[in-house]
Amino acid sequence: NYVLTEFSSLLPEMARENILTVFTNCKNKKHCSFHRNVLNEVVRHEVSTERIIYIENPYSLFKNALEGEKAVPDLTVQQELVDGCKQASAELGKFFVQVTQMPRLTCAAV
Repeated sequence: NYVLTEFSSLLPEMARENILTVFTNCKNKKHCSFHRNVLNEVVRHEVSTERIIYIENPYSLFKNALEGEKAVPDLTVQQELVDGCKQASAELGKFFVQVTQMPRLTCAAV
């Protein structure tokens, strides 16, 4: 929280209003341990749902399925990997749409 608050204080208001947040290793809001209200407090406004992206790491899922005591059947691992890649692809598509809709920020010369 401290680092985010300090970083946010350096940003101009227009930049804080255009924050796009990407949470990794969680496929949706239910799997995310970071509370959205903390993000809203840090940037001093409510971050819209469209500007919050959740991306599960399919490689990590695959790696974890192959390691450890519990071996996961190959078909299950393959389906998880395919589903994870599809979900990540859809979320990255949302990310790029949001980026293209952001206004350009310009810095005045000092």
